[in-house]
Amino acid sequence: MGSGNGNSTNNKSSHPFAYLGASGCAAVVNFPLWKASAIGQAGYELKGNTFLSKYKEALRPPWRGVVPVIGGLTWARGFIFFGSDYGRKLMRSRGFSDNVSIAVPPLISST
Repeated sequence: MGSGNGNSTNNKSSHPFAYLGASGCAAVVNFPLWKASAIGQAGYELKGNTFLSKYKEALRPPWRGVVPVIGGLTWARGFIFFGSDYGRKLMRSRGFSDNVSIAVPPLISST
């Protein structure tokens, strides 16, 4: 257990794989939403009248491209979240204000 000084083993920014794991879970849950969006942008329409029925339809095959899409979503989210937390701490340690330290790292890591 940590002593509360920010250097404990429970410090989330010292565990980048925690960010990657959480981002992977989010990518799996959000994949049907991404797929439904891609289908809609291609000019097709999912069957169903409700959000839930369209979500279920997006879960159905074909699943071509699922690995690169989920991998990309996972990597991007994990990097943005980890980079944001790490960058905020780094900027705060160098004397930047809270507002700048909160706003700048996600802008840099998400581009």
